[in-house]
Amino acid sequence: MTISSNPYRGFRFPREVIEHALREDNPAIRLVFAGDPARGIPPCAACHGPGDHKLGAPQLKTQQPAYIERQLAAFAQGFRQNDINEQMRTIAAQLTPDEMRVVAEFYGAGAAVAQMAGQ
Repeated sequence: MTISSNPYRGFRFPREVIEHALREDNPAIRLVFAGDPARGIPPCAACHGPGDHKLGAPQLKTQQPAYIERQLAAFAQGFRQNDINEQMRTIAAQLTPDEMRVVAEFYGAGAAVAQMAGQ
């Protein structure tokens, strides 16, 4: 399976946000908001938020970082296979362990905020 030739299909952030994220030094911001077009990786936020999310794709902002990192590794290794079109397996297999960690920490920061707010 290959990712769409247009990794931004359905992505709703303004082009300026994407362009800024592509120049960002922080790999989490880059992957979440711009993805990695060179590797055909769409932005995480296109499906998982923050903000909006696609039907069937969970919002990640309330998940714990360790959980997200484990799930990315499980997709990458093929242990988790509940993505009907293999999109998460394809994407996760291209991420480095450090990239998985920083994306998990980015989304997990939302979980910490929600926990402190009693949500």
